[in-house]
Amino acid sequence: MAVDVAMVPLATPTVMSRAMCADKCLRLDQCATFTFSTLDKVCKLYDDGYSEGRVSIWNTNVYTRRDICC
Repeated sequence: MAVDVAMVPLATPTVMSRAMCADKCLRLDQCATFTFSTLDKVCKLYDDGYSEGRVSIWNTNVYTRRDICC
């Protein structure tokens, strides 16, 4: 049986847009993936490039830094 692992963000800043969230991620060396909630404007920065498959939140988009992935 698979066990879900809690994804703890590196940081959770409140920003106005996904571009601002991307900027926060780019400024943090450990950041590989980030989510941006369109409802509450919360940005969550993660150090795991594979978190896209594990972070599933309604009305939240998941982005992976292109410069470190694929």
